[in-house]
Amino acid sequence: MSKCVKVRVLKGMNLVVQDWASRSSDPYVLLRLSKNEARTKVVEKSLNPRWEEEFVLPITDCCLKLEVWDWDSPRKLKRDDPMGEAEIDLNHLVNGDTQIVLPTPENCYSKNSYIKLCADGKRVQEVSLMLRKGKVSTGVVELQLEYPA
Repeated sequence: MSKCVKVRVLKGMNLVVQDWASRSSDPYVLLRLSKNEARTKVVEKSLNPRWEEEFVLPITDCCLKLEVWDWDSPRKLKRDDPMGEAEIDLNHLVNGDTQIVLPTPENCYSKNSYIKLCADGKRVQEVSLMLRKGKVSTGVVELQLEYPA
């Protein structure tokens, strides 16, 4: 039986404007871990959305991909627009080999990320990820990851 990671999608900050008429966006987050996907609700007309949603994904790969999309109403006959993406390597959390992950040009961390060992043995990591669209920064998404004992 494979272990799972609990992903709490907390909030987005300073996301890019996609709907120019309203000077806002209608963002949602799509998580991908191997062939498994999870999607948050849409937060309408917000550049600083609060999702506060929790998902449990089986770990079959250690690369969690996060994409933020701008929802477009089916009435507009348009497709949803990509707002930015980020990836996170789950190896530090799964292996418990470190207590802090620092931002580098190779990863998407926007600030130091701490991995805490809880009394019951589970590991919890607070993550702040810089979204990118190409080489352009398009905002930040905050997550909390939890890995069981």
